[in-house]
Amino acid sequence: MEGIEGQRYSDLEKYKANCPACMSVVQNIKDIRYRACAQSVTADDVIIRDPLYGYLNSLKFMLNDDAYKQVLTIIGHEKDCSNSMNWLEKANSKIEPQLNKTY
Repeated sequence: MEGIEGQRYSDLEKYKANCPACMSVVQNIKDIRYRACAQSVTADDVIIRDPLYGYLNSLKFMLNDDAYKQVLTIIGHEKDCSNSMNWLEKANSKIEPQLNKTY
């Protein structure tokens, strides 16, 4: 099965094995989607298809733990279970001003 940019799901095994921090972001998204939307998603689907993943993965590496936890809280509150891109945009509109004040 093909994912984005010609990557196959099987190619993700090396990525998942070599980036535990990335997989913690995947788990964060899986947990949020389950709690907020009663959605069960696989790690592969999160990595390949979920726009929240790239966004949160970037923030995970840029922020300290407390700031990242605040971001996760905002993501959970600004949910749009049927439109991931809208979910991301709504959350970002709350997150960006917070980060601009802090950093």
